[in-house]
Amino acid sequence: MKNKLILIPAMLLGISCAMVACNKADEITLSEDQLTTCDSNATCENIFTLSSDVDRNYNYVAEGNYKVFTARKTYTGSQSQTNLFIMAPKNGDSFSLSGNDIKNGRVKLQLICTACNYANFKLIGGEVKGKNLLPEKALDQSKWLIEAKIIMATDLQVKGDQKLKDTIYIKQYFYPNFVFD
Repeated sequence: MKNKLILIPAMLLGISCAMVACNKADEITLSEDQLTTCDSNATCENIFTLSSDVDRNYNYVAEGNYKVFTARKTYTGSQSQTNLFIMAPKNGDSFSLSGNDIKNGRVKLQLICTACNYANFKLIGGEVKGKNLLPEKALDQSKWLIEAKIIMATDLQVKGDQKLKDTIYIKQYFYPNFVFD
């Protein structure tokens, strides 16, 4: 009987420690150093929208299940633009998206250029992490740090079985594009 009484508190202690370890492992840690810069021949905008979504034509949907983080780069003189849309969970002060999340459409890339000949890139992997740096403030006054590594590829064969691949990397602050009354 004594062994059973000792075993129960030991099990509870072990479960508690495991839960604390899991919570610490799930915390998103991002450093604010080495932010990406905007190209000198472009203007960049990093914003997010609450309770939104992006349809297959890259239009914002007014009511949706995500916080949509948009990294927009517009090149001067060439009338070209790159839009990266990240659909993060609507709630919470941090998030992480896996390569499978990216492949399954939680990240979308839109390339706009009237005089360009683009290869048809598909997003195939990577990861995205985000954290609200001002969680004590209202969401319309928040400042998010997003770090994303997006891997994309085409079906175009370059050498033998190798396909044309590229990586987009962004580490930047994102600000709300809305105001609460």
